[in-house]
Amino acid sequence: MTRSENLADKSAAIQGLSGLEYLLFGTGHETIATEDGAHRCAFAEAIAGNLVGISAELAQEWNDPAGYSALMLEPRSSNATYRSANEVAVEVFALAVNGLEAIQDLKVKPVLGATLEKAKPKRAQFWRSGQTFRVMEVNWSVLRDLHFDGGLLSLLPPDKQGLQGSFRLEFSYAKRVLGSLIGDVLESFTDDPERGSIVYTTLLTDSLLNLLKGEVGPALGIQSGFSSLDGD
Repeated sequence: MTRSENLADKSAAIQGLSGLEYLLFGTGHETIATEDGAHRCAFAEAIAGNLVGISAELAQEWNDPAGYSALMLEPRSSNATYRSANEVAVEVFALAVNGLEAIQDLKVKPVLGATLEKAKPKRAQFWRSGQTFRVMEVNWSVLRDLHFDGGLLSLLPPDKQGLQGSFRLEFSYAKRVLGSLIGDVLESFTDDPERGSIVYTTLLTDSLLNLLKGEVGPALGIQSGFSSLDGD
């Protein structure tokens, strides 16, 4: 059994990027290249191997002509997962909504706090490595691709196609703002003007969610209800 396979019975929290970041940048990280840090180094290597394996499996499954992507691209009555194109649209719509809500409710607002005094910058994802805003930028880029390359907005009726311009604008603002956040992560959540820029991204998120739930969903005949963040 490989070191990566030994991780299978461990907590999910230490199997992924968060665990790897702590080993590389957390308390005691300076020992990783020394004899005293041999176990730490081996642990980091195991997590990295585990992540490579998971990524390869996902890519293989998605690119498999008979894999999961085929279920979405070829909905039919005999398809137990997606029986119609509408069911696929509902799934993609839910991913778009839940993705934005996850950024907002899990990655930004708990860190910002209701006020400056209640900010909790050490709750920011990947603050130790200083990659918080880079990862958020990637998250936004993936969601932008889901909306456009994924075809969600192309499904809008002709009289609603103008909404695509609004989405492009909001996503471009988010990319520009997140790309400008290059200071210390902990200070960014507590010091102006960077804190103000982060707050601005929450306004952009709210705007996009309002467009999705109030305009796109109804135009596609989809009602936004269940959220994966509700804990139901």
